Amino acid sequence: MTRASADPMGVRRLIAGVGVGADTTDLPIDLGALHPSSHAAFRLALTLDGDRVTAAAAQIGFMHRGAEKLFEVRDYPGVLALANRHDWLAAFAGELGAALAVEELLGVTVPPRAVWLRTLLAELTRISSHLTFLAAAPGVPPEFGWGARESIQQLITTATGGHLHTMAVAIGGLSTDITDDWLAQVKAGLPERNSDLDRLSVLIEPQLNRLRGLGVLDLASTLDFGVSGPMARAAGSTFDVRTAEPYLAYGELADDAVLRVPRRNAGDAAARYEILLEETAVSLDLIEHCVARLQELHGPVGIRLPKVIRVPEGQAVTWTETPLGACSWLLVSTGDKVPWRLKIKTPSFAVLAAMSRTLVDVPVAELDVAIGSCFFVIGDADR
Repeated sequence: MTRASADPMGVRRLIAGVGVGADTTDLPIDLGALHPSSHAAFRLALTLDGDRVTAAAAQIGFMHRGAEKLFEVRDYPGVLALANRHDWLAAFAGELGAALAVEELLGVTVPPRAVWLRTLLAELTRISSHLTFLAAAPGVPPEFGWGARESIQQLITTATGGHLHTMAVAIGGLSTDITDDWLAQVKAGLPERNSDLDRLSVLIEPQLNRLRGLGVLDLASTLDFGVSGPMARAAGSTFDVRTAEPYLAYGELADDAVLRVPRRNAGDAAARYEILLEETAVSLDLIEHCVARLQELHGPVGIRLPKVIRVPEGQAVTWTETPLGACSWLLVSTGDKVPWRLKIKTPSFAVLAAMSRTLVDVPVAELDVAIGSCFFVIGDADR
């Protein structure tokens, strides 16, 4: 039995499903096996007039795990282990954000080598995440797109020992240093990584005309919903935490004009894929600069801290530019070994909320393409 309803004017209301359990909804939407939503779940309440969407509302919460409450019963190293799980495409970004908040309240200074290594790993993570969405883009053979992504992910695995949950960050730096051989491997692989990106651009380029005007999210709407990251920059935003409030080595990289913030104005599916491609190119440039710096920069990658870390009473607010956008952390401490409160504002929730505008006027036959061009991870919203 269908839950869709119709009136004589042809207006229909139905529930569309993406990911796990989509086949029990009125309109299953398949984004492909490579899209990160394929092993999660969310739904859309749609109103259709003929073959076009006139209203949409995302329904989430199907895999909510209560991470923010779980933070309150874990010591700070345990917090990092949990913080890398909500965005499963960017575990390192979660660890890093939580660590920066703790380090601010502790008042510690991270060693320079650790700062540059964190920057390098953050940019490898950004590329890995972007390539996941690009691998699912129209016109890209899945085996090539996924292979390009896995070559980057393997570098992260070799450096950290973790393929999905890296656990590379420690309070005050990194858990382990990397080797000179690994740095040389990263540097030697840059030409191939750039070649992969060029081929992706060639594969996606013929699809862009089809995507122009599809799934438009304008700049005003990104501000209304708090959308950030590639989705917002495709609509004309120039905001990027790395340049607005520099952290790690991003201030120096921006001063040297290595860090650039691409943007487009159209706000449509084509612009969003163009932004991903260009941001990946920028990240490769950042990695090359980080490698050169690290080959000359030696020293510790951490500081000595007590086995049981007690953070002084107070609160800290920090934020980072994750692959999906701005992610902010509010840490409140009462001086105990566990947080009194650790609140996260992640970028994916805003992207899903903004679908109430992104999907308006999208033909039903193009829903999968329009949604696929919106960059989100369900766990990043369902925390």
